[in-house]
Amino acid sequence: MSKHLSGRWSLAVIILLASVVGYAAAMIHGERLGSERLAALEARAQAARAQVLARVALLEEQLGTEQTRNAELRADVAWMATRLEAAAAGVETLLESAAGQGPSVPEEARVATEPQARESGSRSDQSRAAAGENALLEAGFDPGEVDAYQARMADLQMDKLYLADRAAREGWIGTDRFREENQALAEELNGTREEFGDDLYDWSLYSSGRTNRVQVASVIGGSPAAAAGIESGDIILSYGEARILGFNDLQQRTREGSAGETARVEVARGDETVHVRVPRGPLGIHVQPTRMEPLHVGRRR
Repeated sequence: MSKHLSGRWSLAVIILLASVVGYAAAMIHGERLGSERLAALEARAQAARAQVLARVALLEEQLGTEQTRNAELRADVAWMATRLEAAAAGVETLLESAAGQGPSVPEEARVATEPQARESGSRSDQSRAAAGENALLEAGFDPGEVDAYQARMADLQMDKLYLADRAAREGWIGTDRFREENQALAEELNGTREEFGDDLYDWSLYSSGRTNRVQVASVIGGSPAAAAGIESGDIILSYGEARILGFNDLQQRTREGSAGETARVEVARGDETVHVRVPRGPLGIHVQPTRMEPLHVGRRR
């Protein structure tokens, strides 16, 4: 009897122990599943956060791009306004003469003066062009090279005007076709720049009153530019081995190469020239166009 009870008691203990072990195993398995789920949720949260941060960085870059293009457009409009004012001065002279508001002059003198008034606007443009040409010659460029460059640039400017006029008349301005043909003209401009060199292109921009540099307006915290030590007010002179004379130059160069590669950036900071290295890709800066007088031919700035 005692043996029978002892056997039954031993069996009960074994069953109880097995139950405890099974329960413990289930608890451990449950905790493992819970920790795995938690780890999966944390991984998904981190991935979502990284996507949001990347999207924010992209939007900030796009915003900076639009702000820079707007600033460049305003600079171009201001430059064109100065030319229009000069032309308007000649028109006002002609109108005053026709209305009899000007000083009384003999008819012979008035006949001789009216063509001059009509041509005063074109003379202003010609004098401004001559001033730009003189600046290029004083900088040390070859006269024949200057003439060839200016003739090529004049042709490109007229081609852009004809393209816009034709597209507006035929109703396809702003379409893919317009953008493609405009891009073709931009590539032709780049080819002209490569043919005649950055120095002549740089001096041509500056002598005509156009912007020829990119200045850092602000630096995004934690960006590659901030880590490299780029500061607000710096003027970017080069990226890698390429001269930077406009925003399109900078945007094109940052997108070249492989992500993670480093590139050497040269900036002007006051009277100093500073060199830093940054990973290729977005710098994390907002920029604005500006003007800087180039140094003599063959020198950098």
